[in-house]
This record gives sequence, structure tokens and C-alpha cells, in this order.
Amino acid sequence: MVFPYIKCMRNKAEVIQLEPTTIKKILNRGHVHTFPVESDLFYEGQVPFVAYLIIKGKVHFTKNKKNKGNVGPGSLLGLRELYTHTPSTLGARVFPDTEVVYLDRSTIHEIMACDEDSELSLFFKELLLEKAL
Repeated sequence: MVFPYIKCMRNKAEVIQLEPTTIKKILNRGHVHTFPVESDLFYEGQVPFVAYLIIKGKVHFTKNKKNKGNVGPGSLLGLRELYTHTPSTLGARVFPDTEVVYLDRSTIHEIMACDEDSELSLFFKELLLEKAL
């Protein structure tokens, strides 16, 4: 089964663009955090402990404190770095009122184990297999 997502590279940061139906399923499993002010989401060189799904708002990538591009709703960030324990090549800052869902390894594994035949479980299995993680 092939799941709808778009993979794109933004100055060496992998961004996976998810379809609205997949986002809704993830929202049922995660908690939305709203950033009231501009904040760092993660730093350049940081090894993330979660992946980030942008629900609303914008995130801009930085390298050496210079803006390297923006992403918006439906963007999944940091999955590769989370599973390979590699530092992020870029930093990321959220704009005010941005909503983000944190996806840690435990949550992703729980989705794959508990809902083994669900579309969301198969989506993550396919995505992680594609990345050979």
C-alpha cells in the first residue's frame, strides 16, 4: 500500500509533507502544543528526541543564524534524525501561534504495535522501511 506524502529537502533538512487524512489520524494519538511566541523548536547540531508535525503556523529553518526556508502545516520534521540519532544540520524556529505535535519513538512504536493493521501503522512502517531505519 502506498501512502500519500511528499518528501522534499530544504537545505539538507528532510521535510515530509503529510496528507490531511494522515494528519487527522496522528492528532488522535498526540497532544498539540501551541507556541504563543516565536521560539526555537530545535537547534542546529541537536540530536532530536522527537519528530515534529506542524499542524498550524510556520517554522523557519536557520543555518548560522540565517534563514534557509520556511515550512507550514502538514510538515513532519526530524524523523530521520530521531531514528538515526544524528544531529540536525539546521535549526528551526516557530512563529507565534504555531501548533506542533511531538512524536517520540515510543508513540510511533505504540502506533505500529497496537494498531498493527491500521493505515497509520502501515504508513509509519512504510516510511521507516523506506528510510531503512
